[in-house]
Amino acid sequence: CRGLQLLARNPQVWEARCRDVFSARGLLPSSTLLRDFSWSWRSMFMLRPRLRLDGLYFVAHTKLIRGMPEGHGMKELDTDFYSPVGKWSIYYRIFKFYPNGAMWCYLCSVTNPAEVRKPAAGVNPSVPASLQRLRGACWGTYQLNEQLCNGKVLTTISAVVPLRLEQYPRMKSATVGYIIELSNARAAASNCDFKILEHRCVYDVRSGDVKQLEVPRPVCGFMPFYIDTPTAREIWHSHTPLLEELAQAEALLSCRRKAKMLVAASQ
Repeated sequence: CRGLQLLARNPQVWEARCRDVFSARGLLPSSTLLRDFSWSWRSMFMLRPRLRLDGLYFVAHTKLIRGMPEGHGMKELDTDFYSPVGKWSIYYRIFKFYPNGAMWCYLCSVTNPAEVRKPAAGVNPSVPASLQRLRGACWGTYQLNEQLCNGKVLTTISAVVPLRLEQYPRMKSATVGYIIELSNARAAASNCDFKILEHRCVYDVRSGDVKQLEVPRPVCGFMPFYIDTPTAREIWHSHTPLLEELAQAEALLSCRRKAKMLVAASQ
């Protein structure tokens, strides 16, 4: 173990990793930033914000579809529309980036990131048709931009995703743009926060037909491809608001309904 510890402290090992990870277009040369990380390649690799390419970034949004008092007393096929906890919908926005500047974005509500992880691992940017396994996902491009301000490295991502879906040929063409920031660097596997600063939909630049979209939860989670399914589900649950609370509320309501049915049957 001591021999491996000495090997892990070898500057040449960390220099090779830094030059490999931080060689993308738009990033500052690693040699010019070495002084800001105390002349340590190891500290640079740990504390310099980096974009992970070996997994998925995702953000969950929870939306109230029907309020709690709505549909009280209304029934269809002996089913009451009223729900004490309301009717909620959870959808996910998933991003995957590649070293050549390609990326794709996937908006889904039927599946979750833990289930998307397996088919997403087989998508290849050199074979655009491979994205068809994720119905509704769209290819796009991204550009990294790194600046040094007051001794602090600031990294942003400009992503552009054209909306062209074959299953909706009459849909108005548009381009979705994202401005993303890699911030709060720390020593960890995912060493920074992936934060969406701006989200817009551009229909026509010349006429000014640009719609700025709301970003209710800007910080995204990261799910690597190499982890097992239980760990992936833990990451999914920890980054999805109200998921456990809604499941517990639905289970409690189901138990109450069954209890009422048993009481009615016994009478």
